[in-house]
Amino acid sequence: MILFLAQKIAWIKGKIFLNLFFRVRVEGREYLIGLKPPCIVASNHRTYLDHFFILSALPWQSPLVPIRVMAWDGLYRHTLLRWGLNLLGAFPARKGGGVDISLEKPTALLKKGYAVGIYPEGKRVHDALFGEPRRGAALLALRTGALILPVALIGFEGGMKLRHWLTRASVTIRFGKPFLLTEAMERATDPHCADDDPLAWRGASFIMEQIISLYKKESM
Repeated sequence: MILFLAQKIAWIKGKIFLNLFFRVRVEGREYLIGLKPPCIVASNHRTYLDHFFILSALPWQSPLVPIRVMAWDGLYRHTLLRWGLNLLGAFPARKGGGVDISLEKPTALLKKGYAVGIYPEGKRVHDALFGEPRRGAALLALRTGALILPVALIGFEGGMKLRHWLTRASVTIRFGKPFLLTEAMERATDPHCADDDPLAWRGASFIMEQIISLYKKESM
């Protein structure tokens, strides 16, 4: 209940704050109709505000809330920041322990019926339009059979700058059609899918291709 209320408050504040400083456009809301967790929310990654852009773009009564999102381990070095992240439903990526250790938490959350946010590139990308996909999102989808909701964040190419705040830069949050990676890969759900299975790499590329295609799609 605390997590739910915290994200509802974050939704309200995000809606006000983000629209105050940026020109926010949301597309693809029709793909959210009837969508329920568990599901994986997979998006490209540019800024530390990406989770708030996605959260505030959801309808107020969306069953996807609260979204549990994987966050960079470095953010958890600071006690106050760690407390705030935990309150908002984030959890550390735990990258140092290997892929299987990193996926323990999101796998458990999906099994409990949560929506889990993950950035397939594994980091914020500034020096290119898109980064190389990691296996995490694909392995989660292949092991749990969860739906994937692709999201393209359009704006802040090259990273967020002060000028973006001063000029109310445009940003678009574009939702795509949810899909099952197991169907796309023509494979059954396998909770024991190995992290070095070639299927995981193929799945990672496929997920990123859906996000890129969504990114390049003309505005509706």
